[in-house]
Amino acid sequence: MSFGAPPRTDRLDALRVGASSAEEVARALGEPRGLGGAQFTPDSPAGQVWFYEYVQSDGKKARFKMLLVFMDRDRYMGHMWFSAAHL
Repeated sequence: MSFGAPPRTDRLDALRVGASSAEEVARALGEPRGLGGAQFTPDSPAGQVWFYEYVQSDGKKARFKMLLVFMDRDRYMGHMWFSAAHL
């Protein structure tokens, strides 16, 4: 069983913090599986988070990959990605 699509982490180098537009992010990474928000400090403005995830499971093991892309209005501001395999 699987759902989602593997995040295209190999395309992150094409993006520039503060310069790449939302259209450029979508072209490089594809459409996100979901959208959310994040606020890093109480007095900082909330920004948008795009997330990409992929899960595979055979019923005994699961493999999980998630890419979070931080956006400020229409500009790419950075990313974090995670990958884990559970036995």
